[in-house]
Amino acid sequence: MIPWQNIQGFSGAAAVGSIVFVDLALIANAFADNLFPVIDLYSQTTTWAIVIALPVLALVYLIGLLSIGAGEAALLCFRLVSRADLAEDILGLPGLPEIIAARYQQLRQDAEILAGSAIAFGLLAVGSSLYAWRIEGWRRFLSAIVVCAVIFALGSIALAIRRYVTAHRLTSSNSSTAKSGDANERVAGGSKTWPNMRQHASGNPGAHRDGEGIE
Repeated sequence: MIPWQNIQGFSGAAAVGSIVFVDLALIANAFADNLFPVIDLYSQTTTWAIVIALPVLALVYLIGLLSIGAGEAALLCFRLVSRADLAEDILGLPGLPEIIAARYQQLRQDAEILAGSAIAFGLLAVGSSLYAWRIEGWRRFLSAIVVCAVIFALGSIALAIRRYVTAHRLTSSNSSTAKSGDANERVAGGSKTWPNMRQHASGNPGAHRDGEGIE
């Protein structure tokens, strides 16, 4: 894998995880009113960066990976993405040229991040709807956030499916091109061998007559 793709995968998982972490905090604060004041109190201590900040960074990355896996599993469960196509692409990946393989991995990463983003936006819609139910003065604003989050979630699902389909078409077209090229090479090799055999037979007529006499 190209190094920048590793960076893209880490940053994508961290971004999705941070959004999901904030969504979970909003949902939790909807049921526990003193959650954010307690967090603000502990964040002012000197040990916050060691005890809380570093584990939270690791937790955000793990949440991002779980969200990406859950999003991809949801697409497979609802049959929006073909499981057989994904398996076929993985099996045919070692035989692809380096440029096409890199492009395929980039498309798969984009699709996985978009699938995880759908989970993040869905949780954002849930958290905003809970706050809209609890806070009367912010209901219109939070309701607008819910609508936008749902639209972004649906758009992420559509774009993820499109990335998966594009990646599959990329590998399928390359494999079909390679198969047709091999077939053309076999046909060309056979057409070159046949005239040589005829020329060899015409250049040695006695061999044919001797064969007839032996029979």
